[in-house]
Amino acid sequence: AEPERVVPRQSEQGLLMLGAILSLITAAAADPPRISSRTLLLTPRAEFVLSASPGCFRWVIGDTTVVRLLSTDCQDGSSIARFATISSGSVMISALLDEEAAASIDEGLDDVLACEIHVSPVAELTIRTTTRTMSAQDDELQWLRVDAHDARGNTFSIDALRSLRFRWSFLPSSAMEIVALNKTHEVLDEHLASLADAESRFQYKVPVRATTPHPRLRVQVDYLGSPAAAPGIATLNVRPPPFVLWPGARVALAPTATLQYTVCRHEDNVCGSPQSHTRWTIEPANVGTISPDGRVVATMDGGATVRWRHRATALHMAAVPLVVATPRSLSLQVVNRSISARPGERPRLTLLTGTRVVLFVAVMAADPELAG
Repeated sequence: AEPERVVPRQSEQGLLMLGAILSLITAAAADPPRISSRTLLLTPRAEFVLSASPGCFRWVIGDTTVVRLLSTDCQDGSSIARFATISSGSVMISALLDEEAAASIDEGLDDVLACEIHVSPVAELTIRTTTRTMSAQDDELQWLRVDAHDARGNTFSIDALRSLRFRWSFLPSSAMEIVALNKTHEVLDEHLASLADAESRFQYKVPVRATTPHPRLRVQVDYLGSPAAAPGIATLNVRPPPFVLWPGARVALAPTATLQYTVCRHEDNVCGSPQSHTRWTIEPANVGTISPDGRVVATMDGGATVRWRHRATALHMAAVPLVVATPRSLSLQVVNRSISARPGERPRLTLLTGTRVVLFVAVMAADPELAG
């Protein structure tokens, strides 16, 4: 026998239709049309990217004398367009759905997807800092960043800054240095991560390290584009590191020679060799060894760095250079202020028999390649 057909009642059909409509509305609300930026301030002759989703969009430029379209692509439910600015001015860029897609969305939503583009030259720069006070030590870094403004004081977007080049300078120049990006141990954005170290020095933000104490270190950033813009200037207070090592200058040792390092505090000028909660290292390790109390034993020729670090406080550290080299010549110098000589002549000292003279004698070991 033929099975009996079950025909839904009219009320059930109405409920099914209502459920389908609600499902469509919920889906549309969960993923509404969107555009990557609503407003951008850019410089002339700069490239930028806009994206819109979900779906494939048609990009319309209000004034093609200000901005031109370079390319478009639609994949994975998103539409991406590359543009280039031409001259100063303002223009609206709209992302429009095709007619079939627009018909499935409420009227008016498609023309809401738009970005207002303002094109203007850079007029002034300012420097944004994390802190205005730093210590002159290797592992204390901070990022310096440029904020660029037009003649009306509007701030340029990050997209605009990424396409510009800047020159960073410090006065005195020996008091601060730009750190290589791969030395920061930070997660970089895609733009900075793709740059070589030489090019990263000209970007809108750079990591820096203070190397010499200075109460008023001047930081300046200049715009390398045209027309020229007012430079950004900031003043930093670079304090001495909390701890330093003594000897504090580069020391040359012969292989098998030993040298005792001590730790000194700037605050009270107290020196010693603390062993608790500290760690001594020498890098590279094949140049010499160092004991827990800071005694170095040189093992082979080469350059090295001696470091001391307080384990409890990561920022409390100190470092000095060290050279291990075999002397190639020896000279004897008599140090006496009363001995004089003409320019270009070596000083002479004549000793008379039976005369008692106090002399200071220094033995100098020299390596021509190390210049002393």
